[in-house]
Amino acid sequence: MWVNVGVLLFVLNFKSTCQYEVPQPDITVHKPRGFSVSIPHESGIEIFAFHGNINRKLVGLGAGEFSVDIRKQENGKWIFHDSSRKLKGGDVIYYWLFVIKDGLGYRLDDGRFVVEESHNSDEHKTASPSRQENPTCLEGILNVTKTLLEQQAYINALELANKQMRTYIEQQKDGRKFITFEVPSVEDKIEILQAARKKLATSAISIT
Repeated sequence: MWVNVGVLLFVLNFKSTCQYEVPQPDITVHKPRGFSVSIPHESGIEIFAFHGNINRKLVGLGAGEFSVDIRKQENGKWIFHDSSRKLKGGDVIYYWLFVIKDGLGYRLDDGRFVVEESHNSDEHKTASPSRQENPTCLEGILNVTKTLLEQQAYINALELANKQMRTYIEQQKDGRKFITFEVPSVEDKIEILQAARKKLATSAISIT
């Protein structure tokens, strides 16, 4: 079975819309207390959510001590602010992030940031966290691919049936001939007959 190049381009283009990954955040520890977590804004982002604990690992996708949805960007960034916790060197911020972009959800899991012994208000980047690929997007790619391949196979079958009919008719030299064949449904028969009439429109052969 051959696959139309246009089909492949469509699938690749569809997949490219699903390539957003929640970026590694910038974490700033403030004096005398508080911290902030931010990611850069990109077109289509609607919500940025921060979930985290101090010195206590999160259980799965638990809400955590901090659980806040940010619905508005600030100067090109999505920022979670906390001004209550006083952090010291060696403290660990465990977190996971969630972003809604273009109506789809994306996560960044297992975030971990260790406060430096002599921290200041400069920005610090976390170690690279693991990422959870968006299952909705991947499922969409698979469904689209499956549908397109099924349609392509159906088109190939119709073209083969039409070619066989045309070959048989062209081999008949005299008189009116009848051809009997079976198809899965009435719709298939109609499509084959329409295709045959179109191919034989300029010939002396007619289909009734």
